[in-house]
Amino acid sequence: MIQDALHKSLASLQTDVIDLYQVHWPGNIGLTGGPDDWKVAAGCVEALEQAKKDGLIRHWGVCNFGTEDLLALDKAGGGGAVSNQLPYNLLCQLTMCSRRPELDSRCLVSFENH
Repeated sequence: MIQDALHKSLASLQTDVIDLYQVHWPGNIGLTGGPDDWKVAAGCVEALEQAKKDGLIRHWGVCNFGTEDLLALDKAGGGGAVSNQLPYNLLCQLTMCSRRPELDSRCLVSFENH
């Protein structure tokens, strides 16, 4: 699933590498909020890390992942996610996904080393 979408994106963008490839919604990779979500996330993490090793992407991240989604991703070995683009608009103004310190590095915006 991830690899097919990635190759379509590469072709559409007419490029060989994508700087930041993001999984847009937890449901796009089959996360349902259940206790076994980490098993589903493991396939996604493996595909993204392989794409990174293959030089197709430089970094990967997620969008719209809540606290439980990030915990499932972490349990699946998803510590390589460099971003979590949270929804922010007139109706939804989230600035952080939780008060859990272990998730802060991917939940708070930081421009320090960029």
